[in-house]
Amino acid sequence: MDEPMSAMEANLCRAHNLINRTWMRLSDSFMWKIAEAREVGEFPDLSEEGAARIASQSLSELQQLDAIDVARLPHELALTLKVIRFRLEVDAQAHTRYWLAQTYSWVPAMFPVGPYGGGYLFSSALKVFTTFSFTFSSDADRYLALLEGYAHLIAQMHQRLLGQAARGIRIPRPALLNMRTLIQAQGEAACLALRVSRARLAGSAISSDFPDLVARRIEERVAPCYHALQDLIGTDYAAAAPEGVGIGQFDGGAGIYERLIAEHLSMRMSAEAVHRTGQERMRELETQMAQVRAAAGHPDRAEFHQYLHSDSAWVAGTVDRLQGYFDEAIRRIEPAIDRLFRFKPLARYRTERLDPKLEASMTAGYYQPPMPTHPDGVYYFNASSLSERSLAGASSLIYHELIPGHHFHVASQRENPLLHPIRQQLLFNAFNEGWAEYAATLAGEIGLYADPCEHYGRLLKDAYYTCRLVVDTGMNALGWSLDQARQYLRAHTDLSEREIVSETLRYATDIPGQSLAYKLGEMKMRQVRDRAQLALSDRFDIRDFHDVVLGAGALPLDVLDWHVDAWLEERG
Repeated sequence: MDEPMSAMEANLCRAHNLINRTWMRLSDSFMWKIAEAREVGEFPDLSEEGAARIASQSLSELQQLDAIDVARLPHELALTLKVIRFRLEVDAQAHTRYWLAQTYSWVPAMFPVGPYGGGYLFSSALKVFTTFSFTFSSDADRYLALLEGYAHLIAQMHQRLLGQAARGIRIPRPALLNMRTLIQAQGEAACLALRVSRARLAGSAISSDFPDLVARRIEERVAPCYHALQDLIGTDYAAAAPEGVGIGQFDGGAGIYERLIAEHLSMRMSAEAVHRTGQERMRELETQMAQVRAAAGHPDRAEFHQYLHSDSAWVAGTVDRLQGYFDEAIRRIEPAIDRLFRFKPLARYRTERLDPKLEASMTAGYYQPPMPTHPDGVYYFNASSLSERSLAGASSLIYHELIPGHHFHVASQRENPLLHPIRQQLLFNAFNEGWAEYAATLAGEIGLYADPCEHYGRLLKDAYYTCRLVVDTGMNALGWSLDQARQYLRAHTDLSEREIVSETLRYATDIPGQSLAYKLGEMKMRQVRDRAQLALSDRFDIRDFHDVVLGAGALPLDVLDWHVDAWLEERG
């Protein structure tokens, strides 16, 4: 007869079972499949009922997690469960915050047609079609079913906007033009990308009439959904839309914003505390920037900024010059990597221009991690308005986006065979962006901002991220107007007017709270490192610290504290 399990064995069994169940559910999600370039059979359910299902499943798994004694588990297993707990606690809110903050792809967004919320889902959904492989005759029916699913996805965005409007939640008037433009551009791109050329069918068992059938389905099903979406936010909608911005103006918005802060920071902090932290840091930065200007012989702020944006030595001018400057900055840091890290991700990295259709609504661009369909990590940079763009902050930006920033973190995490697949894939905003900003400051520690203009450019990047603490909380929680936020950015950054417009709309009408993670995440990374240096004294090696932080993959910041404390205790 089998021996009964001990309490320790039962605890381990419950832990592994929960991890596997959660993994199966998460890995079956649309965005997970996109990240791994796996076959997609259906698109996300954006309905209120879909949000209720996610919340119910997450609450059930949280109850199972509560029955596990995490303190008695091995460190790595406990770490995985702590990561899962954070994700489940966020997903458990999916229904209660549905009308004000829904996660369409990677971050909670207010409206389904914003560039950072719904926009990323739009582009991800198109990859399903552009990478679709035709081999068997049954693939034709599968493609048509996906077309129907895509049309349904757009229709669900329409339904959510209608439901929001019925509850007094409308896209603020200042953001409407941008969102209409995005819908039109995405609709036009979709109606082209969804088509199938006869060349794609070569060697397959698909009828040569299939491209015509697809074209008719696009015209009959997909195009009308986009037209309806755009018509919905037309003149009548605008007449009832608020002029003011920020999630806090809507019923329940203040409470949802506090939850978003907790999610994005992965630690508790009030909007008021975030706001104060930003103001205090900004005062420090203004002093530092004044010192650099004086040393460079340009004490007047406006005059120095004019110089950085007009002198031929510092104006990007052309796409090739901007890309070349990024590449040169990468070449400068590469020889120093072995002094800072014991490992390097295997995936290559490079820069590429952002799709021009997205440039009007995105300030800088974004990093795309390696995927099976494109094995390189790519920073897609915004190349619009190059006559306004200074190169002074370009090196700081690329150290944030590629090495030793996002690419070093995300690629190494996904390549790490010691991590459970959940931890290979999950990302946490304050860790992701905090690490990237920490990486940009690390470049300064090894002397890569020796030129006063580049040093100043780094301080301006710091000021930009610090400003977000003030204006994001200002507009979403403290009653600031859009003009008040823009005036603050004009006073403390060198952003162009176009960038200031897109940034403030991003914080207050698209993804509130997300921007807080950059500066506060970096400050937390620095605090954790300072604590490790104090504890280890002359035994501290920065390479060991980086191993510990990146070797565990992305972690909620309170879990990072726990993880580093365990490492320090082990080191004695």
